[in-house]
Amino acid sequence: MFAEHGYRGGAVREICGRANANVSAVAYHFGSKAALYEAVLRSTQEYAAERYPIDGLAALARTDAEGALHRFIVTFLRRLLDRGRPAWHGRLMTRELADPGPAFAVMVDEVAEPMFHELAAIVSQITGQPGDCADTRLNVASIMGQCSVHRSARALLAAMTPGTSLDLDALAQHITAFSLAGLRTDRSHAAASGASDTKTRARQPQPDESASRRKR
Repeated sequence: MFAEHGYRGGAVREICGRANANVSAVAYHFGSKAALYEAVLRSTQEYAAERYPIDGLAALARTDAEGALHRFIVTFLRRLLDRGRPAWHGRLMTRELADPGPAFAVMVDEVAEPMFHELAAIVSQITGQPGDCADTRLNVASIMGQCSVHRSARALLAAMTPGTSLDLDALAQHITAFSLAGLRTDRSHAAASGASDTKTRARQPQPDESASRRKR
C-alpha cells in the first residue's frame, strides 16, 4: 500500500483489510501509522543490506580502487533493480525519495549516508582528492545518479527503447567505464594544478638574507 500510494495515501483501514487484520492492529503492534511506515522502510533496507552488502568496499579501495568502484556500482544497481526481491521494494524507495514521509531521516541516516561515505572513500582513492571536498561530493552524486535513473525513470527508458531488455552486468560495466573516465580526468587536473602551484611558489622571490643582516 505504501509503495502504491505513498505514506499519506496508504490508509490504515485498507492495510489492515489486505492483511485480514483488525483495524486496531497497527496501533496495537506499532503504536501509530508513522511507526509502521518506519518499520516497513527498515525491513526493505535490512533485506537489501543483507543480500547486497557494501561494507568493506572502502577498505578494498586502498588496494584496488577501480575494482571497488565496479563492485559498488553492481551492488547498488542490484539493490535498485533486483527482480528477485519483492517488486514493491524499489517502488517504495523511489516514492520515498520523491515524496519524503515521516521516516525519511531513517533512510538518510541508516541507508543513504553510509553508502555516500563508502563511495566517497572509493572516489577519493581514484582522484587523490579529499573524501569530503566539493568535487568528491559531486562525483559521488553523479555516479549514484547514473544508477538511480534506471529505477526512477524506468518506464520512460523502456518506452524510449521498446523491445530491449535491461542487462544489469552490461549496465554496470558502462557506468563504471563512464565514471572512471571522468574521475581520471579529475585526477589529472588535480595533479596538474598541484604541479602548477609548486612551480609558482618556486618562482616567487625569496627574501635577501644578506641584505637583512646588513640592515641589522
